[in-house]
Amino acid sequence: MSSAEFSGSTSLSMGGGLAKNTRNATYLNIYVTLQPALIVPEPVKEKLDYDEPEAVVHHCLAWSQDLYFKFPNRKINPLVADVTGKSVLMTRFFKSIKPPPELLESGDSKASATSIAWFVSLIPYLPNNGLFPGLQDIWPTCDQILHMMVGSEIEHAMLLCNFFTTIGKKAFLVLGQGVPEGDTAYVLTVEESGEQDRLWNPMTAESFSISETFCPLESVYAIANENNIWGNIQLSDKPNRIRWDFAQGNDWMPLFSGNITNPGLPSVQPNELMVTAPDQRAAKQLKERIERSLRDTLMNLRKTMNQRTTMDFGGNTVLRKLLPNLEASKGGLSLNVESSTSIATEHLNELQRIMTSHKVCGFPLHFAFSDIDQLIEALTATGVHLNREPGVEFALAVHVEAYPCTAMSVWVYVASLVKRR
Repeated sequence: MSSAEFSGSTSLSMGGGLAKNTRNATYLNIYVTLQPALIVPEPVKEKLDYDEPEAVVHHCLAWSQDLYFKFPNRKINPLVADVTGKSVLMTRFFKSIKPPPELLESGDSKASATSIAWFVSLIPYLPNNGLFPGLQDIWPTCDQILHMMVGSEIEHAMLLCNFFTTIGKKAFLVLGQGVPEGDTAYVLTVEESGEQDRLWNPMTAESFSISETFCPLESVYAIANENNIWGNIQLSDKPNRIRWDFAQGNDWMPLFSGNITNPGLPSVQPNELMVTAPDQRAAKQLKERIERSLRDTLMNLRKTMNQRTTMDFGGNTVLRKLLPNLEASKGGLSLNVESSTSIATEHLNELQRIMTSHKVCGFPLHFAFSDIDQLIEALTATGVHLNREPGVEFALAVHVEAYPCTAMSVWVYVASLVKRR
């Protein structure tokens, strides 16, 4: 019997997402075997129209084939499709674009970078060409991404990269493989302050040093910016084992070099973005709707178990007080980098007040809001409703933070409480 095998790793941060130091985290190595093997669909062969010079198109195809011949697992196409279906040179999707002004109010570059990354992570996820393996990647422009308010890893990374260049960061798009998403895109920032360069996950707003052992980015295939694309031709593709000097021809294969230069075609990105301000009224209405739906869900789940549901209103108050600080600690508009550590301490201290009188089992959950069904599914998956201890009560709190372009950051805190005897 045939089998398909793969291995990966993931991390669990103890403390409900409050842990900042990944060195103190617990790590699991997972090995999975599928029998029989899944059949990979035949790649779709397509040939799209293009506006690029014919010589550039032929050179891109030759470069891609050369990289694929040397490293079959590192397949990169410098030509991507725009939303009209035409092939466009990847480098034309990069341009310095000013992010929403609310994200820059702190005036501190480090805090601004964190807020920008957090905002980008709040754009809901949509897989790129998941139904058509092999189909040329379709890249919308930044304004189209914000208009649709959905995007894949590549779209999130491209938006983050273009925002970062506006605040003075030297940023590159990184294409490779990551855990758990598989094919993915990160953003590399070259730090000028003497710190190690960092890899940013645009889906989670987390950043990792390029030497980080447990970075979820497992393989680096290519790097790109507005000037060039560099294919990784080093034997290793692990981020913490490769050399990041793109000038080294033995390590990186540039698309444009020697007699073949970048044609200098204009960027397809707009000069500026039309963004809407955060809608606080919509956030308040959404919070009330989510709270009502999740409370009804909790009661219905308990009803199917023939169990009674009693809400602890004191617990609700405590959890509701904690959620805004969780938003701030992750990169909210009110972020203060220096106080982020104290926020975690205050959070645990506040919980300790409940735990002196109650046994508490609960979870803070975060969502880039797209629909209520995803929240109901996550609440059910926690299993908090399964507590059958006599006298058990429940606490539920919701916080919704409004961001520009209708983005909503949703926090849900759910817990069961049993009085200590």
